[in-house]
Amino acid sequence: MDANMNTGDGVLRELKGFARVHGLVLPNEDCLSRHVSRYLELGHCPCVETRRQCPCEESLADVERIGRCECGILVDPARMCMLRDQRHSSSIRCGVGGGTKMVAIERLKEVGIFQGISDAELTMIQESVVRVQSFKQGEQVFAENAESSEMYVVDSGRVNLEIEAIPDTRLQVASFKRNEVFGWEALVPPYKYTSTAKAVADSSLVVLDGAGMRNLCRTYPDICARVMERVVRIAADQLAATRQQMCMLRDLRSDSSTHSGTGGEPKVVTIERLKEVGIFQGISDAELKMIQESVARVQSYPQGTQIFTENSESSEMYVVDSGRVNLEIEAIPETRLQVASLQRNGVFGWEALVPPYKYTSTSKAVADSSLVVLDGAGMRNLCKTYPDICARVMERVVRIAADQLAATRQQMFMLLHSK
Repeated sequence: MDANMNTGDGVLRELKGFARVHGLVLPNEDCLSRHVSRYLELGHCPCVETRRQCPCEESLADVERIGRCECGILVDPARMCMLRDQRHSSSIRCGVGGGTKMVAIERLKEVGIFQGISDAELTMIQESVVRVQSFKQGEQVFAENAESSEMYVVDSGRVNLEIEAIPDTRLQVASFKRNEVFGWEALVPPYKYTSTAKAVADSSLVVLDGAGMRNLCRTYPDICARVMERVVRIAADQLAATRQQMCMLRDLRSDSSTHSGTGGEPKVVTIERLKEVGIFQGISDAELKMIQESVARVQSYPQGTQIFTENSESSEMYVVDSGRVNLEIEAIPETRLQVASLQRNGVFGWEALVPPYKYTSTSKAVADSSLVVLDGAGMRNLCKTYPDICARVMERVVRIAADQLAATRQQMFMLLHSK
C-alpha cells in the first residue's frame, strides 16, 4: 500500500499477509513497528526512496537476489543461507587462509559489541553477516587505505595493527586477542581502513560484512545503538595509541639528530536549529524536543577562550553555532599541533559519550563563538533509553572520531618531517 493512503495497522496487516503468502519471515513486533513508523513518516520505503509501497513486489526480487528485502524486514532464511554458502564456496580472497564456517549465537554473546542484543537479533546477525575465517601466521588481513568491506572480532590467535608513519617506517598501534574488535572503518564513510592488519599467530576471526551490518543498523536501531557506542570507544583507543606511537617516534628522531574563561549566559536552543546539525539528522521532532529540554543549551565563548583541555574530564559535547573553534594536541612538550578547525555545525567533544570520558585534545575559540552544549551524562542516558537516538548519533560520532584520527596522523607526519 502507498504510505499516504494507509495507517500503521494497515501496513502491519499487509506485511504479515505478504510474508505468509510468500513463506517469508518477519522480525519481532518492536522492530516491525519501528519499520512501519519510519515508512509512514518518510512516505516511502526507508531503504529505497523510489519504492512508495510496503510491502512491494520488488521485495520478491530482493529475496531472490540476497535472501531478504532491502530493508531486512522480509527474510527467507533458507534462501539466505544457500546464497551465503554459494558465495563462500566460489569466493577467492587474496591473502586469506582457511575455510569458512558459521559462528554460534552463544559465541557471539561473548563479544562486547553484541552485549545487550537479544537472541532473535543475534540470529539475524548470524544468518546475515557473520562467518569465521582462518588466517595463517604472517598473513595480511587488510591493508591501510584499502576499501573497508568487513569488520573483525578475534576468535583465537592475535592480530596486530600497524600504520606507515613515514615511508618505510611502520608503527604498531594495536595488538588484539580474543573478543577484541578491529576494522570498524567498514561502518562509516569513506570506508577505508586506517591501518594494516596482520595475523601474528595462527588466528580465526569472526568476520562481519560491512554492508550487511550497515543495513542491519539502518533497519534495527537497537542493534546500531549498542554496536556504534562500542565502535566509538574502539576508534578513540586507536586514536590515542596512534598519537602515542607517533610521539615516541618523534622523540627517537629528536634524540638522534577545565573549562576556564567561558563567557556568556546559557540559553535554550530551538528544535529548528537542532535539525541543521548532522548528528541529529533522521531524529523526529518529538525526540529533538527531548534533547532540547534535557541536555542542550547555547553558550557564548569570546575569542581566545579555552573550552576544555586535553586529558580533562569530558562532561560535555559541542556543536558550533557560530564563530570558529580549533582543536590542538600536545605532540611533544611545548609543541602543539592543530588537528581540526570547526565552523558552524561542526561537532567536537565526542569523548563525553564513551569511556574513559577524557578529552583527547584542547579546544579554543579562535573567534567570538556560540556553541550548542550537550551534557554528556544526559546524552548517555538518552541513548540508553532511546536507541533510535543513539543509533543515529553514534554512527556520526564514529565518523568524527575517524576524521580526528586521520588529521592527527597527518599533523604528526608533518611534524616528523619538519626537521
